[in-house]
Amino acid sequence: MLSVLSMGRRASVAAKARTMKGRMLPDDFFWHLLFNCHSMSEIARQLSYSESYGDYLKHISSSDIHRYELEAILSMVPLYEAFRFRNYLGSRRWDLVEAWKLRYDADILKRIFRLVLGNIQSRDAIREKIRAIPDLSFPSEEILEARSFEDLLAALKDTPYFNVLSDPFNTMIRTGSTLFPVEMALDGFVMNSFLNLLYRVGRSEKKQLLKLFGARADLMNIYWLYRSRVFFNMKPEEILTRLIPFNYRLSRRTISRLAFSSFPDEFMKILEQTPYLSIFQYPGEAGKAEAELIIERNLKRFQWDECIRTFRMGVPGIHTVMAYLYLREMEVADLITIIEDVRYDLSRRMAVLFLVRPMKSEGGI
Repeated sequence: MLSVLSMGRRASVAAKARTMKGRMLPDDFFWHLLFNCHSMSEIARQLSYSESYGDYLKHISSSDIHRYELEAILSMVPLYEAFRFRNYLGSRRWDLVEAWKLRYDADILKRIFRLVLGNIQSRDAIREKIRAIPDLSFPSEEILEARSFEDLLAALKDTPYFNVLSDPFNTMIRTGSTLFPVEMALDGFVMNSFLNLLYRVGRSEKKQLLKLFGARADLMNIYWLYRSRVFFNMKPEEILTRLIPFNYRLSRRTISRLAFSSFPDEFMKILEQTPYLSIFQYPGEAGKAEAELIIERNLKRFQWDECIRTFRMGVPGIHTVMAYLYLREMEVADLITIIEDVRYDLSRRMAVLFLVRPMKSEGGI
């Protein structure tokens, strides 16, 4: 039975999450950005006037801000807001937020991996992101100075990432394959770090968290299986060793059948027996790139809907905080979609189709 103190804490943190959710941008703000803003400075100016983002942009001159600067600031907002909950959560629940924060650490690592691989990445831009993230889980300067994958492994030697990344890195070095298995291993480690802490919260909170993160683990596994078949031609045995060892509404047998199925007919037929079929459906005439955009949008919309349902449940707890942080991440992702659309003068009406939030004609979420 919960103590009065525990119930009070849960109610307080849920109330704070609801208040912060109420300050998220309404749909009409997004319509305005899409059809009335024609430059980075106009978007930055509108965001600086908003209650949601004004505090984060008040020190920036919107007249000469660059796209990458604006995106970098926005991408950090969910992390900064996570720390607003620190005094409302006990150590067990705060550990879940810390595990969620590893996503930001992993993003830095992936940027450095791509830099070493030779993709266009700015070492100085990565350094700026590193400065913005507190308590990184790896030695940032050593990692940033790495010039080879051997250097990276050496720098990660005394971190939790070493055992996770050694095998995919060595395989990549030996065979000249892509970073896909390496990034899978990293993302899987981050998700496992979170899922392994669920036993530390109460039954009702765990149940709600599983609706968000158990489903996310299922979807990550299916999406990796899909991408391994469409883009990377990985062997079933190899992909199975890289998946997240967690089953929410997707059994081990189903995962194995998907891995060994013929693609796409048998693969999609097996998905019909799961709750996730609609996420991986796309028009038959869509090419690989367009199909992937549609699937990524569907994945995020599924998670968006789960987060909204979590708030509507009305049950207070850490799951309310995590649902808010999820929603905030997806709102930022939509803002970045609009920024890219404006920057490259793409179709605004097409951009609406690929936003995470299902847009209404007037405000409110």
